[in-house]
Amino acid sequence: MALTPDLLLAERGLDELEQIEARALVWGLVDNALDTSEVDDALRHVLAEERNLELRRDPACSIATPRDLREHLVGLGMLFEVPGPTAGDAFWRTRMAEGVRLIARLRQLFPQHAGDARWASAPTLVADYRFLRRARRYPERDQDRHAVMAVISAAVKNPDLQSAVSHWLQQLPPNAGMSRFQVDAAERILRGLDDGTRTGTLVSAGTGSGKTLAFYLPALAWLAQRRVATPNARAVRVLALYPRNELLKDQLAEVYEQCRKFDDWIGERGGSALRVGVLYGETPRFMKSAFKQPGWRASATESVCPFFSCPGCGGEMSVRAEDVDREVERLVCRTCGESVPSDRLAFTRKAMSENPPDILFTSVEMLNRHLSNPDMRHVFGVGPIATERPALS
Repeated sequence: MALTPDLLLAERGLDELEQIEARALVWGLVDNALDTSEVDDALRHVLAEERNLELRRDPACSIATPRDLREHLVGLGMLFEVPGPTAGDAFWRTRMAEGVRLIARLRQLFPQHAGDARWASAPTLVADYRFLRRARRYPERDQDRHAVMAVISAAVKNPDLQSAVSHWLQQLPPNAGMSRFQVDAAERILRGLDDGTRTGTLVSAGTGSGKTLAFYLPALAWLAQRRVATPNARAVRVLALYPRNELLKDQLAEVYEQCRKFDDWIGERGGSALRVGVLYGETPRFMKSAFKQPGWRASATESVCPFFSCPGCGGEMSVRAEDVDREVERLVCRTCGESVPSDRLAFTRKAMSENPPDILFTSVEMLNRHLSNPDMRHVFGVGPIATERPALS
């Protein structure tokens, strides 16, 4: 989707700051930092560029001064205030420069280096590095909904599957589009699902280019079609495996939101909404065990979920003690009160074992652990009580 004016300005401001920092990083000078005047001068130059004047006139733009842009970058986690050579003054590094510094200064810590500042004399883990900075590039999003639908219609013969894809595309903003690689990936995945062939599809693109959508659009459209075709089926049909829990949690929220875009399409055809499950170390066994589960923040009245935020306001979601007593399995937002029931999000192991979700977010570690677990292996399509295997992973 198109970036907002604020995000475009932030990206261009970040490019300017990184270009300045790169001059020192290529020589191995990782402890440098920019003072506030240097940061503001660079951002002032960005705001004065001809190409950015129109962005600043956009009613949706909230950035008027270098300070506004600096604070926006801080809020995005792209710029950090760091200790400087003189006390009382503010110094700054971008995420890029601070990341390089942390890697270059990483040290081996042995017992003889424990205590006080002796760790500083420990040998470094990185002997040397070479630094190369390249400008950010993103694929053109020049495939409008009509072009996308033409490609999908030529590849997919099932009218309900075509309709599900079309329904999602109709919810795109008026000027939004998809990249060609996303369309090609979706077409290949949908073709295989439609004709029942099992093929592997590798999607390779830069960070922030839209790889997630390239997989989840065809996956969720197919799940929606299957929900209508086989409404009583209960099995994990899409298995989303992640090597890191933070990436799992980040994409869980995005995919949950995308699932909701199919709710009315499925409902009009008599099916039930798509259900997402999440299984990793912080997933409790039962509702009650959420109050003792590591990673959850519990009090006498509620326990705060560590892996899912409110779809409405972004606030913290929690299991309430009163719901445990009433055996109502849901998460409730602590800010706005919105609730997410278990028939939309399976967040306990018991719920997933009894009624496997349509799409399961899990880790490689959980897969290895539960393939031989008689209580959970059917969730992965293994064992005598499994009804079907995941079609996508």
